[in-house]
Order: sequence, then C-alpha cells, then structure tokens
Amino acid sequence: MKTIVSDNIKSFREAWNYTQSKVAAFLGIDRGAYANYESGNREMPYELMTKICELYGIDLSVLFEEDSSILEDELVCAFRLENPCDEDIKEISHFKQVVRNYLKMYSY
Repeated sequence: MKTIVSDNIKSFREAWNYTQSKVAAFLGIDRGAYANYESGNREMPYELMTKICELYGIDLSVLFEEDSSILEDELVCAFRLENPCDEDIKEISHFKQVVRNYLKMYSY
C-alpha cells in the first residue's frame, strides 16, 4: 500500500540519483528491505526514517509532507552525481547535516 512516506523517499532517492542499493547500504539494510519501504509494502521504522533524513539533510516532517511545492523546495538542493560511492554518500550526508545545523543556529 503506497503511502506519502514511501512516495517521498522514492522522490528523494530519484532526485539524488541514488540506487536503492546505495540508499540501503547507507541505512545498513539490504536492498529488498528498502524496496519494501519505498513500495509501501512495509512501514519504515522511526530509526530508519531519521537516518534517511540524515542522508538527504531534511527534517523528519518532510517525509510526511503532502504539499508538492514544499517537497520541490527540498528537492532542488539535491546533489546529482554519477554513480557515487558509499563514502561519497556518507560525506554528502555529513555536509548537509552541518549546513542544516548552521541554518538552525543562525535562525535563533
């Protein structure tokens, strides 16, 4: 059963040009398990949701967002690399988290 979360994680993965295998490796799960979350066959656990938010540098609430304009604002920041290695994905995720933390500090 498709859900907004499954649709959104697929949209982010495709925007970033990541394969299901790359995202699954980052999450520490096998590709089949990730495919079930993306297809909506299984509900993604909270711990994996927070980790996938780290991957894309987004707030958890974005996974539940139904407003396409808000999603587009988040998706526009996607790095598009040809065949990134696992280490590249980890470093990009870390960089996005640093930027998010800076923006949160700056907004206070």
